[in-house]
Amino acid sequence: MCELKAKYDEWREWLYGDDIHSICRQIRTMIWDAAVFHSMNELRRYTSLDKNGEPMNNGMVHSFINRSFFDTQVSAIRRLLDKETQTGPRSVISLWRLVDDMQKNSRLLTRQNIIATLGYPYDYQATEAELYRQRMTGSDGERVFAKKHIFCVHSKHVHKNIDVITGISSDKRASGDAVPVTFFEWAKERLNSTCQEINTYVNKFFAHSATPESREIAKANDINVTYGHILEAHKVICEVTDLLCRCFFNRSHGGYLPTVAYDQFEHLDKPWATEETVQKLRKHWREYHKHIEASGQWDWQSEYNKHLTGEIEA
Repeated sequence: MCELKAKYDEWREWLYGDDIHSICRQIRTMIWDAAVFHSMNELRRYTSLDKNGEPMNNGMVHSFINRSFFDTQVSAIRRLLDKETQTGPRSVISLWRLVDDMQKNSRLLTRQNIIATLGYPYDYQATEAELYRQRMTGSDGERVFAKKHIFCVHSKHVHKNIDVITGISSDKRASGDAVPVTFFEWAKERLNSTCQEINTYVNKFFAHSATPESREIAKANDINVTYGHILEAHKVICEVTDLLCRCFFNRSHGGYLPTVAYDQFEHLDKPWATEETVQKLRKHWREYHKHIEASGQWDWQSEYNKHLTGEIEA
């Protein structure tokens, strides 16, 4: 059980710890960005139309919003499904790695070990009966009784979840009932079947600038990742994460879309720019264009000679 306690401490940090890359934090950022984009899509439905009936949306801005949403979402999904499982300073935090590590340590995940690690009484019925006896005799105060009683309730829930996972009925429970590896294989299969194409797409087009030959081998050119694919990946990722929280940590996570203390739609009713501001933007754009194009006119011979001179002096 001590070994499982150490693993639980590690898994908790990966799952819902304070680190910026904890799984739940990654999910919340991903879902928040998706909610913002979803709102932008809804906003487009109410855009004013020109005399030809076309929406008066700025193409530059909205194409940037679309592309940025797509790129960041598929990358976020790829990070959560990162299959790098090595340990040490180069290791990663991902949902896939958590499921994989739990599978590798499934021998530790027995009924008795899980409940003891969570700090709940194994025999919740006997403990609860004793609690009521002590309550009647006045041995414990109401606050102590309430705390111990809720632990019994938690124990009952954990037992029921383990019953389902192991396929064992409540009347045949044993302390050594272990979580089968097939449970984690099922969770990985759900993630893989939904997100594999997205992973392949990101690997070949975003994380790496794959050659045509490399893309052909992976059939990446045939992949068409849609908004629907992204939403389905969100669903499965949240479901598997919530499954782990409920079954092994007795924690109903939820809250994947944060509730903010400010009005997220503040100032959306204000115009972006006046005609005067647009003229300033045109000038700013031209200046940036000159800055970028200057890179094709640099005096490379002079710079190269400086490099050679420096090497000779060295």
